[in-house]
Amino acid sequence: MFGLLANLACMAFYLIGPFMGYGTKMEPLLALGIAAVWCIYGGIYFMKASKSSGRTTLVKTRAQTAM
Repeated sequence: MFGLLANLACMAFYLIGPFMGYGTKMEPLLALGIAAVWCIYGGIYFMKASKSSGRTTLVKTRAQTAM
């Protein structure tokens, strides 16, 4: 819970800070761009690592339920 609150506070500062005179107006966009690139890289790495180890990343069939 603390981590979530800390992340939200940091994001709020990145969005509000430039209008209060701290940093530049492009800083939040740069941070979001870096986060997006890192997310894409992580997704590609996850898919490749799962495929090379023989594990599936997506569920292909539904589990059968017994009644």
